Amino acid sequence: MRPYILCLFDGLGLAAEGFRRAGFHTVGVELNPDAHTLARALLDHTGPDKGTLINENVLNIPKHIFANSHAIWASPPCQTHSAARTQGAPIGDYSTDLMDWAQEILVQFPRKIIWIENVTRYGKHLNDWGTLYNAAQFGTNQNRNRIVGGRYPAPIPTRPYKKWYTLNGHPVCPAVTATEYKGCASDTRRASRFYKGKLSLSEMAYHMDLIDHPDNQELINNFLSVRPVESYTPARWKHEVCRAIGNGVPVRMAEAFANAIPP
Repeated sequence: MRPYILCLFDGLGLAAEGFRRAGFHTVGVELNPDAHTLARALLDHTGPDKGTLINENVLNIPKHIFANSHAIWASPPCQTHSAARTQGAPIGDYSTDLMDWAQEILVQFPRKIIWIENVTRYGKHLNDWGTLYNAAQFGTNQNRNRIVGGRYPAPIPTRPYKKWYTLNGHPVCPAVTATEYKGCASDTRRASRFYKGKLSLSEMAYHMDLIDHPDNQELINNFLSVRPVESYTPARWKHEVCRAIGNGVPVRMAEAFANAIPP
C-alpha cells in the first residue's frame, strides 16, 4: 500500500477528503455503518483509488496499520463535551471517552506525526491540551473553533486566530452543526440562526468545503442515493446525512494540516 494518513473516527470522511486534496492516500476507520456508507459515497465521488475504508472499532485495528501510516489523524467522539450541543442527549457508538486512548497513541508512536482534534470545551484549562484554531483561518466560510493537539508541523493559516471573523466586512456564519435540520432559532452559535432558516444539505456541504457552490447537488444526491432502505425513510436518512456533515472537520482545515507535512 502507498504511504497513507490513517484517519480514526473517520465519520463521513471530511478530514480524509482534505488529506486527499493535499495529495495523500487515506485509510479511514469508522465504526458507525451509516457514516461508513456515506464515506464510501464520498470516496467513490473523489476517486476510489485514493483511499481505503474500514468499518470497524478503532480499538480492534491491528497495530501494523498504525505503524505503517505516514501520519495519524484522530477525532474521538465529542458529543459529551461539545459546547454547541444543546439539543438532546449525546449520541455515540462508543461507551467511553476516547481522548485518553488517543493521547496514548502519541506515546506508542513517538516519531510519527499525530493530530488529535476535538471540540472546544467550557471550563478553565479544559482546552490547554492543544492549540485552538478557527476553520475560518484556512478559508472556510464558517466560524468553527477546534482544538488540535498531538505532535505535528504547524499549519500556515491565512490569518491569525480569532474566535469570530468577518469576511469583507460581513459576518462569517457560526458553526454548522449536526442538527441544522431542526433549525436553531434560539441559539446564536448555529448557522441556521445566522441565516434565519434551516440549512439545506448542499448549504451545509458548502460551508464544510465539500462542494464549491450550494447549487452543486451531485454529491448530495449521491449521499441520498445510498440510503439503507430497510432501516431509514427518506426523511430520516436526510437527517442522518445532515448529522454526518455537521459532525465533520472542514475540508480546507484538514488540507492545511496535511500541506504542512515536509516533503
